[in-house]
Amino acid sequence: MTYSVKRILNISTFYLVIISLLIYFRIWVDPILIEFEQQPIFLFKIKFLSDYLVFPGGLSEYLSLFISQFFHYGIPGTLIIVMMIYLIVLLTRRLLSVFFPADIVFVLQFLPLLFLTHLHSQYSHTLRPDIVIIVSILLTLGYNYFINKSFLFRISAFILCSVFLAFLFGGISLMLFSLLVILLEIKNRKNKYIQLVIVYVAVSSILPFLIGLHSPYMTVEKTFFDMLLPDRNYKPYVTLYSFFLLYPVFILAGIFISNATRVSNYFNEMNRGKSLGTAIIQTVLPVVLLLFTLKSSYNNYDKVFVEFNYYAEQEDWQSVIEKGEILSHEDRLVLFQLNRALYHSGRLTDDLFGYRQIWGQDGLILTRYYNSRILMPISDYYFDLGFVKESLHWAYEALTKYELEPLVLKRIALSNLILGEYKISEKFLKILSKSVIHKSWANKYLKYLDNEDLVESDIFIREKRDLMPKHDYYAHNDEPEIDLYNLLEENVKNKMAFEYFIANSLLKHNIGIVIKSLYYLPELNYSKIPRHIEEAILIYILFQNGEDIQLKPYQISELTKENFNRYNYILYNKHNNNLKAAKRDLSKYFSKTYWYYLHYVSPITTKKEIKERSME
Repeated sequence: MTYSVKRILNISTFYLVIISLLIYFRIWVDPILIEFEQQPIFLFKIKFLSDYLVFPGGLSEYLSLFISQFFHYGIPGTLIIVMMIYLIVLLTRRLLSVFFPADIVFVLQFLPLLFLTHLHSQYSHTLRPDIVIIVSILLTLGYNYFINKSFLFRISAFILCSVFLAFLFGGISLMLFSLLVILLEIKNRKNKYIQLVIVYVAVSSILPFLIGLHSPYMTVEKTFFDMLLPDRNYKPYVTLYSFFLLYPVFILAGIFISNATRVSNYFNEMNRGKSLGTAIIQTVLPVVLLLFTLKSSYNNYDKVFVEFNYYAEQEDWQSVIEKGEILSHEDRLVLFQLNRALYHSGRLTDDLFGYRQIWGQDGLILTRYYNSRILMPISDYYFDLGFVKESLHWAYEALTKYELEPLVLKRIALSNLILGEYKISEKFLKILSKSVIHKSWANKYLKYLDNEDLVESDIFIREKRDLMPKHDYYAHNDEPEIDLYNLLEENVKNKMAFEYFIANSLLKHNIGIVIKSLYYLPELNYSKIPRHIEEAILIYILFQNGEDIQLKPYQISELTKENFNRYNYILYNKHNNNLKAAKRDLSKYFSKTYWYYLHYVSPITTKKEIKERSME
């Protein structure tokens, strides 16, 4: 086979791989969602840099934040991911060429690509491992370039590189670099290599230990293992561990092959006599393995969950509803955002029970049982209601858990602006103004600080100020209906307060409260009685022996009356009030009604309990 044919096949493989990655990460994974999930913020400030230089591995995190902020834009983000992967493939090829014949290297160089593709398919995966791998391999290749230098030169170079890696890129980078260099020395067996190996093992063990012992920011364990240890917001994948072990395994295999004469001769003979068919297989194999990896790495449910929250943040309520129908409602946050989308779409009191409200009021309002991941959704809830001070309270709580997260900073800045606390707002707006991604948003509101007329001309801010309660009072986390009632009493035009008050009452089986609140309907200009309120009224009339309710100028629709009669016929006549026996028939026709919720879905009925109250 001619050299030109071989080269064409090799180039074709690279193009196929790159095109596949570009399509996959842009369309299926979408870097915009990665940026939203991770909320990276990079500030062009000396203090921001210095904060990351004071702890081991800080520079790798700093660089990761700088690069990943551009995931905010889909195409640049895709190019960045593919370029990082491709750079690691190229460096891998250079490293492996020290140990393997060229044709073997061509296939092996793509193995890290498979691991990286899987890792970058996870929305919590940052660029830190990529950066650590790149720097470690670059320094290893640099060391190999001077492998024939004197004993003193090599040991000096190793110590210098070790200090550089340990302080700026963390213990994992040091251990990887040390292991690769030790294996290089073992392969080459140059002057005093045994003594060097002993010194290198000692340095790579003692240096992180001393740093961790004296560092106020990290434990010894964290100094050694760094990003391989789980923390509050991140749990390392098995793939990540395997990825870091991949290179030492390659090196060991290379040393074995180079020292095994028969094995080495076999590979040499295979390379010299390789047929076109073998070359084609060698070309196609990496592409096939990549496509298989893409298919196995893509998790549609994870993507839909991130999209669901992304659309909620963007207030694209129709998309929230579409994605929410796919997700499991066992997650209270899903039900919360879905119900929020129903309200903003004008459907809450008509379609609330079109979805399985298995958590009752705790799927509508999250304040009774909470943890760190739902602090900002609670802030969103109060912000929607116009209870801006309470929204700000929860945003500050979130700030203690997610320092410098852009969504949190924006909420604090905007809430203080609405409240007229311009100095506090300015502080947070100036932080955001140092970010490339959020600069335009911050600069818009910075202009408001010295111009009250500009503030009042902003329709959004004026609407929030109109909804704000005129009197301060403490929020009732365990009894959210009190807050809703107070907001409604202060401002009868607060439609969200009314609908959430009604929905909360329905979910708690408090039908009497719903009946007493009917006089709000004309005040809020309802053209008809919402469907679920009609369903509650019919239950109330039934159990109050036909007591008349003042509904004027409204009346219950004939369709709702007909459905109620059919529901009762199936339950009481056909199945003799046997709820278990009637469930199948009722589910077929009435699973989206309030009546079905009371009998089969409500946690009050099913005794479903929430075991969740922590701020971890």
